Amino acid sequence: MLDSLPVLQAKKSFLQATNNYMSGRMEAARADIKEAEAYLVKAGKTGDAKTRAEVDKLLKDTETIENKMDKLDHETGQELRNLYERSKAFTLGTASRQALPKE
Repeated sequence: MLDSLPVLQAKKSFLQATNNYMSGRMEAARADIKEAEAYLVKAGKTGDAKTRAEVDKLLKDTETIENKMDKLDHETGQELRNLYERSKAFTLGTASRQALPKE
C-alpha cells in the first residue's frame, strides 16, 4: 500500500513552488521543486506500478520545468501550475485506489 503522505507533501511543494516562482522568488521556487522531487521519489519507491509510472512522468516534467526556471515568464509559471494540478489529481487518484477493497 502506498504511503500517501509523500504524495501530499509533493503536491504542497509544487503549490509553494508555483507561488514563489510567480512572485519572483526563484531560489525559493527551486528549493520547493527539489523538495517535491524528493517526495515523489519516496512515493515511487512505495507505490504500485501505476503509481510508479505517474511518478516517473511527474519527475520527468519537473526536470524539464526546472531547466526553464532561470527567468520569470508566464509560460513557465503556467507549466508549474499545471504540474501542481496534475499532482493534485494524482493525490486524489492515489487516495481512491487506497480506499478500494483488494480483490
